[in-house]
Amino acid sequence: MGSSVVHFDIGCRDRERAEAFYTRVFGWQIERAGSASRIDTGGEGINGRLTPMSRKPYHYVMFYVQVDDIKSHLDKAVAQGGTLVIPPMDSPEGTFACITDPEGNPIGLWKPRS
Repeated sequence: MGSSVVHFDIGCRDRERAEAFYTRVFGWQIERAGSASRIDTGGEGINGRLTPMSRKPYHYVMFYVQVDDIKSHLDKAVAQGGTLVIPPMDSPEGTFACITDPEGNPIGLWKPRS
């Protein structure tokens, strides 16, 4: 069984401008949530987050893949030419890490709390 894409992040420099763009172009509902904004796509797709960045990379798009074991997936990714960018970190909702594929594209790994 495959691993599903469950979340996305969009980085930006100008939070208000980015919120206005995604609301007006796609009709997404955006709600401020501390230092980031929650994105509700309102459809059958996944929801995400808009994150203002004060340092490079100022803009990026990253998707998160839900896995059952972050360490084993990190090991597989590195063995296949990927790079560890952010080691596993706990949050109130679960654990995440970040890798890049061999082409340098960022990929988040996510394991929710039980």
